[in-house]
Amino acid sequence: MFGEILTRSVKDDYNIPDPLTFDPPGAMRGERPPRSPIKPLKTAMTIFYDETVGEAPRERLVLRVWGPVTLLFVASAFHTLAFRFTPDAFGHAVAGLVGLALMLAALLPAISDGRLEFDARKIYFLVMVVATMGAYFFQVAHYASAVEFATNLIRVQTAIAAVIFFSTTDGSLSVRPALLAYAAMVLLAFLMTAKYGLYEYGGTARPYPFTGEETVHPSGYALMAALIGTIILKMRGAIGWRMALLIGVPVAGLILAYQVRTTWMMIIAFVVVLALFSIRRRLGPRVFAASLGAGFALVMLVIGLVMAFGLGGFDLSQFSSGRTSVYLERIDLIVHRPVAEVLFGTGIGSDSLRTATWWWAEKDSHNDFLRIVIEQGVVCLAALILILGATLRRLRDPVRIAVMAALVTGSFLSNGLLDRPLLAVMFLATMAFSAVPDKNFVSEGRWVPEEG
Repeated sequence: MFGEILTRSVKDDYNIPDPLTFDPPGAMRGERPPRSPIKPLKTAMTIFYDETVGEAPRERLVLRVWGPVTLLFVASAFHTLAFRFTPDAFGHAVAGLVGLALMLAALLPAISDGRLEFDARKIYFLVMVVATMGAYFFQVAHYASAVEFATNLIRVQTAIAAVIFFSTTDGSLSVRPALLAYAAMVLLAFLMTAKYGLYEYGGTARPYPFTGEETVHPSGYALMAALIGTIILKMRGAIGWRMALLIGVPVAGLILAYQVRTTWMMIIAFVVVLALFSIRRRLGPRVFAASLGAGFALVMLVIGLVMAFGLGGFDLSQFSSGRTSVYLERIDLIVHRPVAEVLFGTGIGSDSLRTATWWWAEKDSHNDFLRIVIEQGVVCLAALILILGATLRRLRDPVRIAVMAALVTGSFLSNGLLDRPLLAVMFLATMAFSAVPDKNFVSEGRWVPEEG
């Protein structure tokens, strides 16, 4: 709809024909046309224009109007890649506009085929906003200004609003801007490392971060989104093997080099879900459900035994960088809170604490779900779970389900994308790569209509 309105406005103002065409001199007489004066412009503006060649020697240059999906992706990618090189105020303004647009899309009623479409997730999202605002007025207002609270509210709700938007929209993400963003990540990572050298983090040398924060985690999450986006583009048939390897191999290498293990687990979750859908087609739903249940029970049993008795000196807390110990500390904190604080939290930012495990600095719980309970309360956690559950029920596309599985995996294991709004937008936008809902998934990555 946005693209149609913008296209119509441009045509009305400038009397542009549809489509925008250019006839080289001599084309109607069958002569060989001279070198087109707009060729350099077409080369430079290849992102903004689609070029299609009809019956020679006639050329057609069609203006592409970016829809809201691509605009949101480009704004988020620009914020991620250029935040270090732009004024902080400008970067915050971009993030605020993206978040506000997504929140409005998540709250406003949806209209489909001229009719009002009921989406329970919008109600759950509204519950989260109202509950968080209530906690502010009754508990947080004495030490946080209204502007500061509104900014933080947009920040923590942006990723959740993006889940609702990208799982619902019929718009598609343009391929070229996405590929340029992915290639720019690789280039910037190498340039920053060449300029500043390797980055020491946790006693390990890693490539220098290319995002605005002086830590490797945002760079790892951005590269993870790029790798999964490249995989989806190849599965959709939007790019060939050469382009997929050209982008995917250096991105995968950087992901390994940054050593952000949460991103590894997110990629594994994405691949495993796609593999499960492929297996399901071969086994049938009943055998598959039984096998999946037995496998899940076995995994939970092994994890329980490792946590209870250890495994050859294996220390789960040390392996998780202290996360499991911090989780237990946070759960103990929640249990001993007053009922009102359990229900509505103690305000955005209150999860940053100095604890016995991480005694050297104030850190959050490194678990998005625990963070929401502490800052926004059990009411908001329940609303978030309902949003995620309703989203999964709506999705028929295994690729989109795999993207959601990766998102939840990261949030369960660390302070993942629900706490990194613009990176979440970049990642969730991959669901809009030529999405084909209500079709059967084939392991080769093709889509075929249902028979019968």
